[in-house]
Amino acid sequence: MKYVFGSYTLDVRRLQLMRDGAAVPTEPQVFALLRHLIENRDRVVSRDEIFDVIWRDRVVSDAALSSRIKAARAAIGDDGTRQEFLKTLHGRGFQFVGQAEERFDGASTSPASAQPSIAILPTMMVSPTDAQRAFGEGLEDDISAALGRVGTLYVARHSGGSDLKSLAEALGVRYVLELKLRFSGEAFRLNASLLYAERMEEVWADRFEGQLDDPFAAQDQVVSAVLGRLVPNVMMVEVQRAASETSVTDAYHELLRATPLCMRMDAKDNRQAVVHLERALIADPQHALSHAMLAWCLGQQALSEWAPDRDAAFASAMEHGQLALTLAPRDALVLTFVASAEVAAGEHVAARHHLETALDRDPSLAWAWAMLGALETYSGRLSKAIANYERALRLSPHDPMRFSYYFGIGAARYGTGDYEGALPMLEQGYIEAPGSTWAPRLIMACAAEMGNTQRMNEVAKVVRSLKPHATAEELVDSAPIRDQGYRERLAASFRKAGFK
Repeated sequence: MKYVFGSYTLDVRRLQLMRDGAAVPTEPQVFALLRHLIENRDRVVSRDEIFDVIWRDRVVSDAALSSRIKAARAAIGDDGTRQEFLKTLHGRGFQFVGQAEERFDGASTSPASAQPSIAILPTMMVSPTDAQRAFGEGLEDDISAALGRVGTLYVARHSGGSDLKSLAEALGVRYVLELKLRFSGEAFRLNASLLYAERMEEVWADRFEGQLDDPFAAQDQVVSAVLGRLVPNVMMVEVQRAASETSVTDAYHELLRATPLCMRMDAKDNRQAVVHLERALIADPQHALSHAMLAWCLGQQALSEWAPDRDAAFASAMEHGQLALTLAPRDALVLTFVASAEVAAGEHVAARHHLETALDRDPSLAWAWAMLGALETYSGRLSKAIANYERALRLSPHDPMRFSYYFGIGAARYGTGDYEGALPMLEQGYIEAPGSTWAPRLIMACAAEMGNTQRMNEVAKVVRSLKPHATAEELVDSAPIRDQGYRERLAASFRKAGFK
């Protein structure tokens, strides 16, 4: 991605500012500041937000911010008096006010050649009243804005047309989203359909219903449900497309090939995913999402005890996570993958910050809600954990990571002493992800507490095959659980199952 304004070009991929084709020396924090202001040029960016994006958890003075603003203005030929590009709004913050044109890398200026891209057509309504029309147009605006905040999607709006394939080609998008809204009194029904533009093939469809008595609340509910179900389906279609395009070896295709392997919770698949992600970073060392997913995969290896050197795997995960955050500090999916690695590594404060930032950008991101559930479980806030996991399931009931939501609910219920409620959820997750190393331990713990000796012995054999000489305390210590009560409960259950 490049942003062109005046005689300047901000090249996001190469982390470079240029004027008339010549590089302009720019410090990393100044570049990050310019990028964030340009990417959010439709609004005023507060001082607090800049501190959060540029310095994260570090405490710095107002003078540091003033210095970076001054340097950013100098880099783009602006100053505090003229403010042609960068305007100060006293008491509110800063805003990029120049005209910036987005351009995409490669021979084509179309984003469709790289990231998934989608055109949203005007919502179809039959003889709506003024209030119904306002509701439908507001719903369309909210869906477009929400999709626009998803870093992995490029979104276009259009007035529509009869030939959708020609329209998609003209806009340079890969998918077309059609919305049909019907009303019956105060009730409404939205039918959403996603078409793969090249073949005009429907690849996803769903139905959403509600009441108009509180239109804003209804819009929020529908937008959340649409994004929670649409975005994972888009990614799975992209994964299938990448599998068929075997000759393409760019960073994005290698990332897509890694995606289903990362999600299977299996040691062999995880190692192959790492191979694809390393290839992605050879093709493009600045590919933020590949760094973030690699951090997640390496964190999985360490937590699941698949890595020959657990500490080295965690260290590498944190290194790639930091690179991803430097490259894309406000991308919701990047933040979530990095936070997943941080959760595994026990870096709970950083993980919470990154997950909350991700959900601020995309409140419908089911995986982020699930990882927040994991944090609450490890901290002993079990009712919050269950609520977060259940929210993830509602948002994305057919998510490829659904097994982890079942695990999470089961783990939290176990911690409350609800063993009968925990066991079916853990068993369901284990069916969907039989390579998990933690599912059999929790199933064994539940079965031990319930007096189900047969099931306890069955899964104890699996646990011992993976950890032949482990004690109860060693099994507990291998998890990033902070809550002492949970740890003691788990150790007691393991001892009941025969682990000393």
